[in-house]
Amino acid sequence: MRRQLAWYDSVGVDRFDIAVSLSADNSDGMIWHRDITADRVIALRPFAAARNAAGANIYVRPARGHDWPVLLLDDITRSWADRIQRARACCLVETSAANHQAWIHCARSLDEPERCACQRAIATKIGADIGSVSGEHLGRLAGYRNNKPGRGGHWVRIHAIGAGPAWDPSRVLAAQSPGDLPQPTPPPGGAVVHGGGGPDESADEWGYVCGRLTWLRDSHASDSRITAELAAMSAQLERRAVARHKAKPAQYAARTVANARRRIGV
Repeated sequence: MRRQLAWYDSVGVDRFDIAVSLSADNSDGMIWHRDITADRVIALRPFAAARNAAGANIYVRPARGHDWPVLLLDDITRSWADRIQRARACCLVETSAANHQAWIHCARSLDEPERCACQRAIATKIGADIGSVSGEHLGRLAGYRNNKPGRGGHWVRIHAIGAGPAWDPSRVLAAQSPGDLPQPTPPPGGAVVHGGGGPDESADEWGYVCGRLTWLRDSHASDSRITAELAAMSAQLERRAVARHKAKPAQYAARTVANARRRIGV
């Protein structure tokens, strides 16, 4: 993890989004820690390691909403990883025995639509995952297990650091008309936790509510939208509390939402 963070720092990336999945297949959503420093990423390690040991996956990306001089290629072969390492300034992450991710240093900062266009052009050429070219796709954070079904709990690790020149996106972007550049979609915030039981349920729900409220605040949602979301979250938390036989479920739901509103400022 520290080696990956050090590489990000060396190319000018100093703010991060960390996502901790709530199930091995990521179907139950994420707990988000958005726009945080590398020191904060390191401080989250005990929490992330505990969740990872329980089956969660740990993801990272340069914080959304900023221009960054890096782009991510997902699901590349060992052969392509080695070729990229010899040719470009990059950080190559081994995510399973047969798959790698490449963070490539770019000659200038790119906004999200530009990153998407560049990812799409390169992924098409080298056979990387074309479904991971959104411009804000998450990569795996080294130092944790890949708990995705079929990956056997593979330890995510740094495969290599490339010391070549930064990649110049000028030619790819010059071939794009403004209408070709995809428009970013707003982040969904936290995601609902399904199923469950266990000591971390309240922590998961707190993370979900804070993540959702952060998104509502940052997207300048209308008062009516916020009111509707608050009511839906309270009802959902109450149903979950009843399902696990928590004492005073209505009060718990109301208190959790009220405390999160004070914390986030909504």
